[in-house]
This record gives sequence, structure tokens and C-alpha cells, in this order.
Amino acid sequence: MEEYPLNSIGADIVKKSYIKYLMKIYTNLITKDDAPDLRHKGAIIRQKVKSRFKNNYDFVYIEKFDKVAHFVCQEIHNTVKGREKMRSGEKLYVSFREYLEKLDDEQPF
Repeated sequence: MEEYPLNSIGADIVKKSYIKYLMKIYTNLITKDDAPDLRHKGAIIRQKVKSRFKNNYDFVYIEKFDKVAHFVCQEIHNTVKGREKMRSGEKLYVSFREYLEKLDDEQPF
């Protein structure tokens, strides 16, 4: 198991899992219109986060959690499918607060 610095997102299992949840949504929504080379769909959002925050998401300081989450949400909104779903009024993801509530209720995502 990889160890993360105590003050990183990776050291907080709940915050890390929320970012992973958002990244999975992005990966599921991305199309060839968003990125011509989809052979490594999961790596696209991780690379965008790394480029923006200068580190892998799980090594980013915990104080930047909200900024990382917001960044990934904006990337979700910027996908072709994300824009289509927003126009139709469909919710793309749950907020961190809702995520915590679902964890408390032990409801799967």
C-alpha cells in the first residue's frame, strides 16, 4: 500500500475516494470529441490535474481539496456529454456533502 504525506489528499481516504469518484464520472463522459485519443481515458483527467496542481491528485495538499474537486467538476462540465446532460437538467455528480451523507447511509454510488 502506498503511503501519502499526512497533509495530502491521499492520506484522507474519504476525500481521496470523492476525487476518484469525480474522475470516474469524467472518464465515463469523455468522448472522441473531447479527446481524439481515448486509449487511456482514465489517464486524461489525472494528467490534467497533475498539470494544474503540479502533482498527482493524491499528493496534493489537503488544503487544496476543494480546488481539486472544483477543477475536476469543471472538466466534467466541459465534456460534450456533460454539457448535454446539464442542458437536459440531469445531475452529473453529487456534492461532497451529499457524498458524505451517502457514505453515512452506506448507499452505493
